[in-house]
Amino acid sequence: MKFKPKWTDEDTKMARRMLLENATEEEFIEAFGRGKKSARDRMRHVDGTRIRDRRKEAPKPAQAIEHSKGIPAEVLEDAVRRACAERSITAMLCGDPAPGQSALDKRELRA
Repeated sequence: MKFKPKWTDEDTKMARRMLLENATEEEFIEAFGRGKKSARDRMRHVDGTRIRDRRKEAPKPAQAIEHSKGIPAEVLEDAVRRACAERSITAMLCGDPAPGQSALDKRELRA
């Protein structure tokens, strides 16, 4: 069995970029000594365990608006706000809405 060094943060960023650019299996083996499936597994692991780190990388409302076509700015800003809202692990796993977005929360606001 061949020893493979641990993934570094720099390797993870590079692998993510290569996956987005649809790099070939050979390019992954040359860059990391691992295949494309290993890189996908790494992304699943990182994205699943570091939810709070992903929030830091979330697009700012102004960036999201610049790239949109035909979607109202307030809708995009609301989507970014919801995506960046603090949520518990249970809420993420069960699909619970963000705080203030459930039907019960909205009913209490109207009362």
